[in-house]
Amino acid sequence: MRSAVVSPVVLFLAACSGEGPEASYIEDFVGRSPVLECSVADMPAFPAAVVRLKALNDTLLAAIADGDREILLLDHGLSVRARVRWEEEGPSALADPVDVELVGDTLLTVLERGRGRLTFLDLQGVQRGHLALGFAPNRLLQDGDGWLVSAVPLSPTQGEILYRVGGERAEPLGIAPVHEATPQIKALANATVMVRTGGGRVVAAHQYVRALAHLVDPAPGGGRAVVRDVPVPIPDGVAGTEAFRPEPPFVDEEMRRLLAPVLEAAPDPTGGGMVYLTRTGRMLGDAWEKALVRVDAEMTYLASWIFPVNAGPFAYLPSANQVVAVADDERWYTCPLPPGGGS
Repeated sequence: MRSAVVSPVVLFLAACSGEGPEASYIEDFVGRSPVLECSVADMPAFPAAVVRLKALNDTLLAAIADGDREILLLDHGLSVRARVRWEEEGPSALADPVDVELVGDTLLTVLERGRGRLTFLDLQGVQRGHLALGFAPNRLLQDGDGWLVSAVPLSPTQGEILYRVGGERAEPLGIAPVHEATPQIKALANATVMVRTGGGRVVAAHQYVRALAHLVDPAPGGGRAVVRDVPVPIPDGVAGTEAFRPEPPFVDEEMRRLLAPVLEAAPDPTGGGMVYLTRTGRMLGDAWEKALVRVDAEMTYLASWIFPVNAGPFAYLPSANQVVAVADDERWYTCPLPPGGGS
């Protein structure tokens, strides 16, 4: 078993800006990460343009299929248990839904980026109310009798990237956006995914540009949450990309070169932390090769695996120790996680 796993490196970017902790590279990432054996899922039809796939609880998955204008609830065998449609216009319309949670057994809370709000739907697709947020949201996580919502700072005056929503107004949790020179790069650099780990901790990890995570712990005795910043372990194959910033006018080819440390993430009771989708630094055909990384609740590297397909939205099923992932060809794959995985 190899013991030298993560090498701390001071980022050029952090040295210049003074923002964020030291970064960590996973040494010999490709060499220590076995390739997953993935199988095409047995489904009657694959949903179109899935933008979000997540485990809602121990028995249900949720998928937002933007191409079909449907929210699907599926069991862990990928059989559809409920299908909630929305329209482009009218009383059942949703504008750019990006995340969803299930309240009880019958009420969906949908995060609409296009309207900056939470929308409540029953399983027949009837809207039961709305809650305006006042900012452009990115991810949603149920939090007791309320929700945690991560924000994308599209305005220079927006001062937070994580809020708790439980009453009439959103309460900021004290995480300021990282600075970037252009609004477009700033928005990408501050887009975060959220995962709840043990002890009530929430990990908010940046999807692009910054290999940075915020560990948010409930304050003892109540009060303001305690936030600590830690580096996200990233493959050594992406070394040198942290400081890259394209210049306007932005083109797709240059935007694709931006660092993408945590594209998606899911809670992982097995390791006590989370598993997340990242890039290895190599190409798989004409796309970046993707990998899955397991870390504990302190964001310490535990294991990693390489996807044989260009994976996107995914969910982790702890009971089966497998990942369900949607590839760029819109097919769904099931990928068991073998023991080891570079640990």
